[in-house]
Amino acid sequence: MTRRKSTRARRARRVPAELYRRVIEGLPLGLKIWRLEDSRDPGSLRLLASNDAAAQATGVPLEQVMGKTMAEAFPQAVPLGIAAQFAEVALSGKARDLGELVYGDARMREGVFTVYAFPLPDRCVAVMFENITRDKLMEAARVRRAALANLSLRILEAANESATPAQAYERCLAEICAFTRCPLGHVFERGPGEPALRSANVWFLRDGARFARFRQATEALTIVRGVALPGRVWESGKPTWLIDVAGGHNFPRAELLGEAGLKGAFGFPVSVDGELVAVLEFFTEEARVPDEELLEIMERAGEYLAAVVRRAR
Repeated sequence: MTRRKSTRARRARRVPAELYRRVIEGLPLGLKIWRLEDSRDPGSLRLLASNDAAAQATGVPLEQVMGKTMAEAFPQAVPLGIAAQFAEVALSGKARDLGELVYGDARMREGVFTVYAFPLPDRCVAVMFENITRDKLMEAARVRRAALANLSLRILEAANESATPAQAYERCLAEICAFTRCPLGHVFERGPGEPALRSANVWFLRDGARFARFRQATEALTIVRGVALPGRVWESGKPTWLIDVAGGHNFPRAELLGEAGLKGAFGFPVSVDGELVAVLEFFTEEARVPDEELLEIMERAGEYLAAVVRRAR
């Protein structure tokens, strides 16, 4: 009789353990259970259990982190203060919704996670989390598409409301510089049949004193087809993007740009009946990779501004 009771007791103990294991494995969210070994050191949190969803969410196989401390398994969690928040839950006995946390290290691509931590006995903390990086990227892309559409609409409105091409150019410079955070924008013009582009003296300047020398040099320039950014735009007939003009190759104002703390440049043409009439150029404070969506908006902007020139003529 005693032996039967002992057997049933052992089975009863095994059933909850197996049940808990199945529950943890069946969770669609990542779950990791850590034990704080040194209350003064959040990095001493040691991983006791983890499910497959956690490995999928982080991209780190379970065998690479199981049994390791936080400092060993996810080293950036310590300097970022994430480990300290988990340790606080283990010590205080109070659950915390940590909201959205950003994490990445040499082995793990940076991602955005929603995180909820709750205490367990023996200075343990269970951390439930979900990788929402994809959702964040999709939302950011949606917001950006809406912002680009709004930019295109504002340029169209500027073109429709402006009495002269110069007014339309000025408003277009302001809109694009605000959207791209470019500190400087400028317009080159070309008269009918003229062999070169010359400054239209239409500018957007975030800091007039900073760009005074660059402005003076630009207003004295004549740009022929194929030379510098405006000449390249003229030659291609399409929006053009230069990642970094610091090398000065085929860019006469490169030295002045360097003095002013500018690196990248992009621009687009305004053409009427196949003839170039203007080039709008913009400058960035850092080297930027080409933004294809913005280039499409600039091509559309060139068409809007061309309508203003036709109307003026």
